[in-house]
Amino acid sequence: MAPYEGPLRGSRQPLAGEGPRPLHGVPSGVRPAATAKRQCLDTGSPLGSYPGWAVAADDDPIRMLERAIAQMGVLIAGIRPEQAGLSTPCPEFDVRALVNHVVYDLRTFKAMLAGEQRASPDVDLIGDDWSAAYRSAADSLLDAWHSRGLAGTLQLQIGEVPPSWAASQHLADVAVHAWDIARATGQSAQLDPELAQTALDWARGALKPQFRGPGKAFGTEVAVPEDAPINDRLVGFFGRDPAWKR
Repeated sequence: MAPYEGPLRGSRQPLAGEGPRPLHGVPSGVRPAATAKRQCLDTGSPLGSYPGWAVAADDDPIRMLERAIAQMGVLIAGIRPEQAGLSTPCPEFDVRALVNHVVYDLRTFKAMLAGEQRASPDVDLIGDDWSAAYRSAADSLLDAWHSRGLAGTLQLQIGEVPPSWAASQHLADVAVHAWDIARATGQSAQLDPELAQTALDWARGALKPQFRGPGKAFGTEVAVPEDAPINDRLVGFFGRDPAWKR
């Protein structure tokens, strides 16, 4: 099954920042790269505590998605205002553009669940309070998932899929972008290994070779040893170099 042709196709860059404080007062002149071309999936020391960090692996994809969203929230809260223009593992986007893209993805996933029309990806969705914008989009998506549940099927562009498949897709998007943001902003890239494994398991069944390469939705897989850390294997599968440095 080919991957859903939605936000996972977006090539965005990670967020910049360190420390646990919320991001406020981002310079008004820093705005998302509205016309940036999509190409890659908007995919140190321990990060610290966040909801779900020490929780055992869960076979409920909605609860796993909640964990991924919580992990991303910690990273966005750790971005410093001066990091907005930093480069990321997705070279066409800076940190601010990637955060904007993450919020766009969450909104688009929610629209998909609710049968609504998706918004334009070229709109500034995060203003000067990135964490607040992220929390609002995340809460809306999770509310939609809890209302819908995992029964039946979902109609996507690729056809009907189990809701659990779609929830895992959402998780993969958030998990890979979390690595992007962590790496770009100097925060720990040693992220929740169970989330990474779930995301990789989904991707190995959904991300087919025909969707990779120049002009395609995803980059070519980067070879990573099978005994490498799971987050390295995850981002390598999505076409990122685990050793990426600015």
